Amino acid sequence: MDSEKINNWWQKQQDICRQIYDKGFRRYFGRNVNHKNVYNIEEKAVRCIDEGTPGGVHLAGSGILLSLEDAGRIIHEIGHVDGLYSHENCDVASLHTQLEDIDEDPDEVGKRYVKELAAELDLPYLGHISSEELNRPPNFHTARAVYYDGTGKFDYSKSENLPKGFVVSRRYLYKDYAQYELDISIDTVFSSDGFADRFDKDTPLIIVGLGENKEALEQINREIKEVVAEYNEERVKIYGLVK
Repeated sequence: MDSEKINNWWQKQQDICRQIYDKGFRRYFGRNVNHKNVYNIEEKAVRCIDEGTPGGVHLAGSGILLSLEDAGRIIHEIGHVDGLYSHENCDVASLHTQLEDIDEDPDEVGKRYVKELAAELDLPYLGHISSEELNRPPNFHTARAVYYDGTGKFDYSKSENLPKGFVVSRRYLYKDYAQYELDISIDTVFSSDGFADRFDKDTPLIIVGLGENKEALEQINREIKEVVAEYNEERVKIYGLVK
């Protein structure tokens, strides 16, 4: 994507992000976001953590970094699930092919895995979300935020007043794996596939920990800080919100 288009995508969210930097996320959220809307997942289907696939429950690559057994165990813990999606241009599927040294089209590898997982769990495979259907441009991530969701109910896309972001469904994941997904999310948006060096001390990446209560949020924030410690702290700003 050329620099002018990237700049346009950046500027579309700049006012929202600037208000969050100036006021703090909790204050901004209270004044600009309908609480009931964003904590209301209508379709409880598993999809990627990608900002292009909002809604539902999130699992990186719909579980592709895990064995079928481990992914199935997580999905079983979620409870009633409507089905599973894969999606085109999935960076997590690409990561999986690199880690496993698989010389195939990542899209096809991702699709095959999610179909197998759905069959293993006797759940519907709901389809392969195309590039045109993603809530972002093809081959580029417009996320300005990462939501580390301890509630399992958060959907940023229900409000036009929230920045686009990756979503880690922490409520359903064990700690180490949730932190791994958070690390992947940060790496992706800091790469050339995302806004990269535009994240700096003046316009940092927004990371929001979401907890059911104060005690849960304290744990969530500790986990986030452990991951963020590996990055330049000036490029990241952590916020917290109790449901």
